[in-house]
Amino acid sequence: MPANKSELVALVADLLAEDALPAGIADAVVGMAETEIKTDLRILPMERRADVILATGEDETAAPSDMLTVVSFRVANSGRRHRFSYKTPDVLDAEFCDTPGLPRFYSTEGSEGAKMFVWDRPPDTLYTARLLYMANPALTDDDSTNTILLDHPAVYIYSCLTHAAGAYLRNLALAEFYRKTYQSIVSRVQGIETSDRIGASSIRPHSPYAVRV
Repeated sequence: MPANKSELVALVADLLAEDALPAGIADAVVGMAETEIKTDLRILPMERRADVILATGEDETAAPSDMLTVVSFRVANSGRRHRFSYKTPDVLDAEFCDTPGLPRFYSTEGSEGAKMFVWDRPPDTLYTARLLYMANPALTDDDSTNTILLDHPAVYIYSCLTHAAGAYLRNLALAEFYRKTYQSIVSRVQGIETSDRIGASSIRPHSPYAVRV
């Protein structure tokens, strides 16, 4: 099984009976696969933690550059945990309060890689919040592996095969075969993740990944 990006690309070429994928095509195929994966998959290996600094008087704070969605967002205040709640940008803007204080609500603005948290009021002092979020599982030449590739390599392999067969070989029938296999694998991986989180309980919990950003 591939342990990094170059091994992944080599395996995909081998499975397609190609000597090699051209460099530009290989990068495009992996990029398309990751766009698909980050939309379809929400599993524990994608979770990251980060401290977010709310500066005094500033009603915007930069989000982590690899953030996809928020799982939980809280801050300790006077010894008690305070959880921030999400509101849409329009609602937050309409309800914005000029009086400084501890923010209660947030929204997000900006594109992927440059998102900002926007608060419902300017912080009255400096706060350090703890953010749990889903991270973009991007492979680069400098950072050529991640836990999804290592723990669930078939997710990457079959998504790459789908896009290589379609965009590179122009074989739509083969691409559709690989896509169905990919979708089956994603469903199984996500199902295992859900089962592990629920355990033996018969109570269906609220999904932690339903938070909108």
